[in-house]
Amino acid sequence: MTEQEEQEFSSKLNKYVTLATAEAVEEHRLLGHSIAIWRDGKVVHLKPEEIIPLSQRQLDAKAT
Repeated sequence: MTEQEEQEFSSKLNKYVTLATAEAVEEHRLLGHSIAIWRDGKVVHLKPEEIIPLSQRQLDAKAT
């Protein structure tokens, strides 16, 4: 695999991991489960009502 192919693969993989994570967070929100996130050097638990719905979130990487 060439370096360019590795970069393209890595980019695609990052997009799909980002999307899968967003979908898992949305599933937790819909099921009424909290999530733990890292914020300002500390673990913070978000209640389902504190989780921004997926439709309102701006994802850095959209899977294509």
